[in-house]
Amino acid sequence: EVWGIAGGGLKRRTVTTQQLIARKPRGLSSEQASVLAVNASTVEYALRDLGHVKEGQHVLIHEAAGELGFVAIQVCLRAGATVYATVGCFSEFQSLHNFNLPLISNSRSHEQFELELDLELDGKLLDVVFSPKSLTDEYIDTSLRFLRPEGKFLQIGRGNSEKRE
Repeated sequence: EVWGIAGGGLKRRTVTTQQLIARKPRGLSSEQASVLAVNASTVEYALRDLGHVKEGQHVLIHEAAGELGFVAIQVCLRAGATVYATVGCFSEFQSLHNFNLPLISNSRSHEQFELELDLELDGKLLDVVFSPKSLTDEYIDTSLRFLRPEGKFLQIGRGNSEKRE
């Protein structure tokens, strides 16, 4: 069995290119594999096409242990970027340990996150901030404070109604 993305993919049969399919990992149902394909393509579009993540850049990924966060880490590391992450609990911290990220911060403590990010960046600024969920105002403000003026802030989740520039 394979999984991937194809135009007309909800039809009984469709045709696509080899680059858009892969063998379905054992243990995943067809439903799980279809969600994985949509998540992966969403993250790749956001980070590669909109964020233009490339080698040497600094990228902050909020909620990095979630489905979209895991894919985002892999996309950024594959591009050669340095990745900083936030997670919500210790088990999520452990799930990211093997990525050897320079910073995995606690998203439950804004003050801790801000201090750790400031210390880790040591005067550098972020090129991209990626959030698969909507952030609170304080996390948005802090993320923007560490973002280069020409940097990209990419939030997939629905934000509040206040328009930010």
